Amino acid sequence: MPDSKKLQKGLKCVECETVYPISPMNYCDECFSPVQPHYDPDKGDLRKTIEKGPRTLFRYAPLLPVNDDPGYDIGFTELHQSDELAERLGFQNGKMRLKIEEGPYSGTFKDRGVMIVASLLPYFRERFGNDGYAFEMLGGTSTGNLASSIASVGNLTKTPSVVIVHGGVDENLVRKTLSFGAYVLVVNSDYSTANNTLKGVVNGDDNLGSRIAWINMGLRPLYSQGAKTIGLEIAEQLGWNSPEHIVHPVAAGLSLWQIYAGLKEAEQFGLLDGVKTRIHAAQPEGCNPVVSSILSGKELTPFKNPHSAAETLCVSDPSNGYNTIDAVVSSGGTGISVTEDDIAEGMMIVEQTTDWNTGPVGGTTIAATKKLLERGVIRNDELTVLVLTDAIAKGNEGRYFGSAAGTRIDLNPDEGEMKRTLNKILEGKI
Repeated sequence: MPDSKKLQKGLKCVECETVYPISPMNYCDECFSPVQPHYDPDKGDLRKTIEKGPRTLFRYAPLLPVNDDPGYDIGFTELHQSDELAERLGFQNGKMRLKIEEGPYSGTFKDRGVMIVASLLPYFRERFGNDGYAFEMLGGTSTGNLASSIASVGNLTKTPSVVIVHGGVDENLVRKTLSFGAYVLVVNSDYSTANNTLKGVVNGDDNLGSRIAWINMGLRPLYSQGAKTIGLEIAEQLGWNSPEHIVHPVAAGLSLWQIYAGLKEAEQFGLLDGVKTRIHAAQPEGCNPVVSSILSGKELTPFKNPHSAAETLCVSDPSNGYNTIDAVVSSGGTGISVTEDDIAEGMMIVEQTTDWNTGPVGGTTIAATKKLLERGVIRNDELTVLVLTDAIAKGNEGRYFGSAAGTRIDLNPDEGEMKRTLNKILEGKI
């Protein structure tokens, strides 16, 4: 097996610590435990190397699975100081920052991870093509935002795309995804059921797992690194320091976990001296499995009958729930749930006090921060970063649409039906 000391970049088993080259794998060949990206960058002035890099997420290439800058303007979003919003929430002057994640292609932070995977596909085809990894399409399951990101990045890189969404998805997000030419499979179920149906299909059909690059399934460890760069950016943009608090919304949990991992990696490789950040998970009361587990100390259990205006947060059985809980608890943070009225008020406050409008996910984050201040979990003199993943600059609301015509297909949550449909798409019969 490869020696970790000889690999600057690889995938490392979380249990037996076997290290593999960067490859399209999710589990260890030795013990079948999950693998996660592993880095051992060149010794030297890593901070200087990063600061000389492009003003995109690829400035962090030494801590990413990619080696080269593919030239796409993505990431390195600014930290904004919004004094009027800070005062409205109750912060002292200068103690709050907004991390506005308005991605350049779909308008969401999901562009980060999708672009990392898309930029790796030529390498995978060359290195692993003889093993059947053709990766002719980008694919994934989504509560909405990842779907449009997969489609927009696919359109940009001239890679066909197929996404699976659930029946309750926001129709505006379906239309946006279709506008980039994607196949959109709408499953008559909730998100977790649609996601599990696809897992059953892919696990039972190697052809579908090797011809379609499933962003948030088989390639999830690599996709996760996009969210990690948000944590690295926060540290760098604060002068290589960490804030006292970060408040972040939670759906499947990948982003919060990886932002904290980014801060810890910055500490590990000497980019900052210690991580003092307490990270807090925000969820709507209508679907709060992660927050419920954090507050009760009990096992994470699927949430029954998820419902909220923050529909994209309604993941009843979060894939990275335990990772998220571990990040929150180990950082000394907590979880907070908010009502539908709280969410609406949070959206209104952003609209009234800033240059952005935010959807229900941002409303959840704002409302959670307000409650954390009221309860004294966050003091008003502590530097706090609020990550708004669905905020759009005023005037940009109609910007993130393509001009292509995709194909919508409605399905039942049936593995056989989904398998037949995906194979027809690959065969060009749909």
